Amino acid sequence: QEVAYSTDITFSPGRRPRGHFAAARGAVPARSGALVLGRARDRLAHPVPDVAGRPARQRHRAEARHVTLGVVATRETKMWDLENYLLLAKLIKKDFPSFDITVPLSRSKDDLDIKDKLLKIDREGISNIVHEDLSKIPKLIAQSKLYVGNDTGLKHIAIACDVKSYTLFGPEPPNEWHPYDKESHPYFFIDPLECRYREAHYCGLSTCESMICLKDITVQDVYRKIKIDLEKV
Repeated sequence: QEVAYSTDITFSPGRRPRGHFAAARGAVPARSGALVLGRARDRLAHPVPDVAGRPARQRHRAEARHVTLGVVATRETKMWDLENYLLLAKLIKKDFPSFDITVPLSRSKDDLDIKDKLLKIDREGISNIVHEDLSKIPKLIAQSKLYVGNDTGLKHIAIACDVKSYTLFGPEPPNEWHPYDKESHPYFFIDPLECRYREAHYCGLSTCESMICLKDITVQDVYRKIKIDLEKV
């Protein structure tokens, strides 16, 4: 029986993980992805209250000073432009200079290419690129106040760690890959688009010249939404 916990990462007993952020391409044994999320949920199941009576996870959300940007995805058409993420990071740092911007990447060739592109355009060093094994990703993301990124496995890890997420959906509709409360985990999705449903209930293109499903989601629109959460103490 196959165990799946995200849109991008699947584990089968006795087999190596596959998918985009598959434990830095096999660094974690089979089924460990499910165990990682299970442990993350266990730690959240019985939070320790503080002196004000708030559960630990509520206190954490108020005090966290990290934003995780999920810039990766299984295919190019699911990726919001890197320039957009950098502009978003600049807006966050301008208004919230105490916040750190974290960008988790695996050591796959695709992710290393993304790293090179990001380093070329991020001359100010605003984003903190982090290479971690999948087993350590939940702890990293759990320190965040928000996850903002593409529809990828990192989003599901963030939600499992009780971190509020904002997801950018492009070719695939959220009704299939986002079984979460929209108030707690909002998303950006432009619909209707005739091109998305031309062949099936989603667009399966790996490359696209127009990319209007994601290009029409502006940095200003995203920042306007997440800023409300960043201002909460």
